Amino acid sequence: MYKSAYLFALWSIFYYISFAQTALETKLKTAPDAEKIEILHQLAKNNTETNPELALQYAMQSLEIAKKLSNPFPIAQSYAVVGKVQSSVGNHEKAIDYYEKGLKALDKNEEPLLTGQIYYLIGKSYEDQKEYKKAVSKYEKAAKYIEKTNNLKLTGDLNIAMGNCSMDRGNFKDAINYYNKAITNYQNAGDNAALYQAYNALGVAYLKQRNPKKAIEYFTLAQKGNTDKEQLTLVHANIGDAYKDDKKYKLAENAYNQALQYANLTKKPSLIADLYFRMHKMYEKAGDLQKSKQCYEKYNTIHQEAQNKETALKLALLKSQYEEITKQKDEEIAQKENVIQTQQGEITQLESEKKLLETQKQLKELEAKRLRQIGSYLIAVIALSVLVAILIAIGYRNKQRTARILAQKNAEITRQNEQITQQKNELAQAYKDLQEAQEKLILAEKMAAMGKLVKNVAHEINTPIGAVKSAVQLSQQSLHHLIEKLPELSAQSLAHIQPLLNRILQSNATQLSTREARQYRKSIEEIFQNAGIDNSSKLADELVKMGITPPVDDLIPVFQNGYNLEVLELSKHIGSIKANTDTIELASDKTKKVVSALKLFIGEEIQSTPQTFSITQSIDEVLAIYNNYLKQGIEVEKHYEINPNYLADPEAIKQVWTHVVFNAIQAMENKGKLTIRVFEQDKMLNIIFTDTGHGIPTDILPRVFEPFFTTKIDGSGVGLGLYLCKKIIEKYNGSIIINSEPGRTEVHIQLPLST
Repeated sequence: MYKSAYLFALWSIFYYISFAQTALETKLKTAPDAEKIEILHQLAKNNTETNPELALQYAMQSLEIAKKLSNPFPIAQSYAVVGKVQSSVGNHEKAIDYYEKGLKALDKNEEPLLTGQIYYLIGKSYEDQKEYKKAVSKYEKAAKYIEKTNNLKLTGDLNIAMGNCSMDRGNFKDAINYYNKAITNYQNAGDNAALYQAYNALGVAYLKQRNPKKAIEYFTLAQKGNTDKEQLTLVHANIGDAYKDDKKYKLAENAYNQALQYANLTKKPSLIADLYFRMHKMYEKAGDLQKSKQCYEKYNTIHQEAQNKETALKLALLKSQYEEITKQKDEEIAQKENVIQTQQGEITQLESEKKLLETQKQLKELEAKRLRQIGSYLIAVIALSVLVAILIAIGYRNKQRTARILAQKNAEITRQNEQITQQKNELAQAYKDLQEAQEKLILAEKMAAMGKLVKNVAHEINTPIGAVKSAVQLSQQSLHHLIEKLPELSAQSLAHIQPLLNRILQSNATQLSTREARQYRKSIEEIFQNAGIDNSSKLADELVKMGITPPVDDLIPVFQNGYNLEVLELSKHIGSIKANTDTIELASDKTKKVVSALKLFIGEEIQSTPQTFSITQSIDEVLAIYNNYLKQGIEVEKHYEINPNYLADPEAIKQVWTHVVFNAIQAMENKGKLTIRVFEQDKMLNIIFTDTGHGIPTDILPRVFEPFFTTKIDGSGVGLGLYLCKKIIEKYNGSIIINSEPGRTEVHIQLPLST
């Protein structure tokens, strides 16, 4: 939501000429090279959103002209403009490559403003790809250069960018601090347009902190005196979100309608589609399903049109890039043809020399004939003999030279042909050897993986079977004691303790954290003491262990008869049987999950009908399964900003939570903090698990999703957990990303809300 407030605020790193496009194109024909570069930059900027293919052509043309100049500054500018066009259509990797070339062009030239701006653009590309750690690193580099310029506007933009990264990672407090710094920067710079954006961003941060009153205060500041239609659209939309979260649906509806009026003036489908989606969510929350459906249908229609348009723009840009590559290849071919022509010229020259030698030979024969005819003239014969000798020597030398050059050329061609034939044979043999080695390696890997799988699956199944066996034994003991006590109870006694028995059967002790249990124990003890019940401390302790929590007013009569310890003893046995049956059920489910995971790995999909279920409830159920581990010293902190009902296979999704939570428990060695966030962003359901464990080493992190890869040397893992998590999430068109450093590991799962 807060990001879209800056989509229309493109931060230009250059000072463009303010001419209409037609005038710019006319002036381009006669302008000198330095001015042409600036005009082309402006034309690229004007067409980036509407016609990125044309914008790329202008940017590449400016780069070609800039390379002819000796000044590195326009070269770096042109690389950055090309990068911005690529980034506008989502080609962030190519954009970063061009930005890096711009920095390389500057090299050691002291241009702090341009250098800082390019680092900012690189950070923006990383931020758009949700690589926040890399983005922050580039923003920090940009800040070092921009500080040298004392440019308050750019410093404010950097604070906004850092605040956005903090917001994306859920650090709302840090985001608020950055936005406040940006407001101060813009106020001192006198830049009202940027100030409105900062107010809007700060309002969104407070809205994320569930403080709609404070959020509306800053949204109001963001619209006073503001005339920008896109900004006003987003500000009123955010005001609508604030009223929606505060359940003031009529005020929210009015704000959304105002936003829609401004959005229609901008004629931007993405803004209009976003508003209809927000209104769809508001009506859905308000219970007006008919209007909710209408808004969603409008959103879907406009969104699809915008997506089709965006796809067409991307295809056009790809076509332009293909033509550029084709042009480069044609130039390379032309260069090679020039080389061939040069070589042909050399051969022609050699042939000419050969013809000269033949001519000289004919001349020699003629001279010899002439000497026979004028044999009486001795002096002439001697002179002609000397001349012929000289010509013979020259001809012989030229003939030898020509023959030697031709022999060298033929030998070189023969040698190259032999080398090519040899290399071809070697490559064919190497390819054959590689195929054979690959087949052997795959077979060996399969056999090793199969042995490892059998060993670890056996371990995984033995654990729940052991739990079942232990639970059965404990149930038998409790049942034995219960049978001994039952004859002592009359029908009246049973009726008297019936409320306690009902509470036991409805309880679930495994869902209580250590902190909750301590609070409930203290509360029950105070209630029993006030009611004059003996042994109130012991009673409170045992009741909480059985999962019974306040209110407990219905249990006061049960323990006021003076036999509360006997009643408690009987209840403990019943509660033990209940807890053991729950353990058996959970262990059975775990065994079933191991078998299901194995089937899923070998390619046999789990056939189950998709069901609508609560995401947060399914997470809580998994936490309940591992409560015995968690209560030993792990604090669980939950931030459920939304509680969506999701259509999928609930058991498959719970497998994902199970693997992630258990990995976190093992990483923290039963001591630390597990934080779980559930929220909506960019029409995606986001679930983030963060633990304070030892982290995943950098060299291992890229392999954690590989099948059979495990870091558990004690054999406690099959190495299929995260592999199956990724497979399940991708089945529902989602994604799973793991970021880790010592003391903090974050598992970020995204699922489309439209599933």
